[in-house]
Amino acid sequence: MKGNLKCKKAQAEVIGGIVIATLIFSIILPLILMYQQTAGYVSTQSIVELNFLNEKLKEKIVAVGSKDASEIKATNEGSIQVTLVRLWLVRNSYVELVIDIKRGVGDIITDILIDGKRIEGIVPILQPGSTLTIRLDASKLTNPNQLYFYLESDRGVLHPREKAQPLVEIPEIPPEIIEFLAQTQFGPIIYWFFSLEYYEVQKLRGKYWIDLSDGYEGFVLPSNKDIVLSVNITNYDPQQRSIIIDSRSQIELYSIKTGESFEERFSIISVDDNGYIKDFDNIVLDYGKSARLYFRGNTPNKPTEAFLSIVLVGEFSDGSVYGQSIAVVGVKII
Repeated sequence: MKGNLKCKKAQAEVIGGIVIATLIFSIILPLILMYQQTAGYVSTQSIVELNFLNEKLKEKIVAVGSKDASEIKATNEGSIQVTLVRLWLVRNSYVELVIDIKRGVGDIITDILIDGKRIEGIVPILQPGSTLTIRLDASKLTNPNQLYFYLESDRGVLHPREKAQPLVEIPEIPPEIIEFLAQTQFGPIIYWFFSLEYYEVQKLRGKYWIDLSDGYEGFVLPSNKDIVLSVNITNYDPQQRSIIIDSRSQIELYSIKTGESFEERFSIISVDDNGYIKDFDNIVLDYGKSARLYFRGNTPNKPTEAFLSIVLVGEFSDGSVYGQSIAVVGVKII
């Protein structure tokens, strides 16, 4: 009897060992192997992502527009080849058009060249030192002088990295000419004459708003409207100081017709990237930098002709008082 018990006990131990071994081989070992494979995959993916990020950081494309918006030149000044896949056209912080460069010539892109050689049916791959030329049909673009551009690589990098480039190249003005004109003609801040635009004020979600993608030329204004006037300015102070523009700045609109008298004031405002109007925050304009200013007011209630005067007030970075009437522009109210 005792022998049978010992035998059964031994059998139970053997069976238990087999069960445990089965569990180890069927469950635990696969889990360990799966964990090792997962760890290896995660490690591999981390290396791939790190290499991809490193490649993105190595991209360096220098791109410029042209005098007539007829072409864009992009040179690879980095140490890694770059494939450019899309052209982004931006107006007033809004994306106006995205063109797939990979598709080659089309409605707006008329030719694509690398180092002067035309390419067809292939994506433009720029080796270090190579230059891509994209030729455009500027007649298909509305006010191309107001457009800026980015070039996007297949790694998702937008070039130039710092900010969009103007599609119409702005010529460099010799510093001595700028200083002479600032001293004798326009003063420390210049107003870009043809940058004058207006936007009709609307109400959106209970807030006042303008459509930044829908600006109109500002030399003809609608009568009896709540509008925002907008201008581009640049700081060319001969002493190279920054200028702080404050809330006392304004645009004055007054009659130039004999026997007619009116004066409207447009207060300076801030406009966020979505077009919502906010109370004005002081602007610090560093030497050589440009800014777009916005002024809100009401136009006269009947057609007429008027002068528009831009008055800027603030102080220089050295604490000196700054004040300047930077333009008198004739406009028509219709």
